[in-house]
Amino acid sequence: CLDTPSLGTLELDGTMIQNASERELARIRNQKIGFVFQSFNLLPKLNVLQNVELPMNYSGVSSRERRERAMQALQLVDMDNRARHRPMQLSGGQQQRTAIARALVNHPKIVFADEPTGNLDTHTGEAILQLFYRLSQEGRTIALVTHDPEIAAFTPRRRLHRKKSTRGARPASGGGRCRLKEGVMRENLDSESRCVSRFHRWPTSRWRWGVSWGTARARSS
Repeated sequence: CLDTPSLGTLELDGTMIQNASERELARIRNQKIGFVFQSFNLLPKLNVLQNVELPMNYSGVSSRERRERAMQALQLVDMDNRARHRPMQLSGGQQQRTAIARALVNHPKIVFADEPTGNLDTHTGEAILQLFYRLSQEGRTIALVTHDPEIAAFTPRRRLHRKKSTRGARPASGGGRCRLKEGVMRENLDSESRCVSRFHRWPTSRWRWGVSWGTARARSS
């Protein structure tokens, strides 16, 4: 919902994304998708409670309900006792937990999380993973990216991506864009897990897992 497909169709919960207006896409991002950013993206002038309330400001939620739901989300990540603190008064792990609460406060059907446990200690990281697991059991889809194989192994579905240089890749016919060549399927982690290696533009060989719980109501063709 941040971009439209260049080919085919994409349907998300009954909405054809390629035909949706900017207003409809904004509503989907606000109400149906939660984002957990690796760099937190908290507003420094707002306290923890206000940062978590922010998505509901665009949903027409009343002030009283915003506060109640924000506190409930903070309780899920054990941050309700820091509700009046500003981001600069928090550790990296506390900022991450605040960002997770903000992503969950609108009860999204899909959560995209980039390294959600990267700034957390082992105990807190395990608690967040258990929270994501509970949410998946309630019917939500959780998709996260991690460099940690132990976190990847915690999830039921895993896909491994290796970034490599695209030097020598041939441009696609009929245009100047470079067509990326898909790599070879290879076994990883266990016999039921398959990982995809793809060629990317970045000259690095780090491995990166894309893992998920649940099944989103999305269909592409």
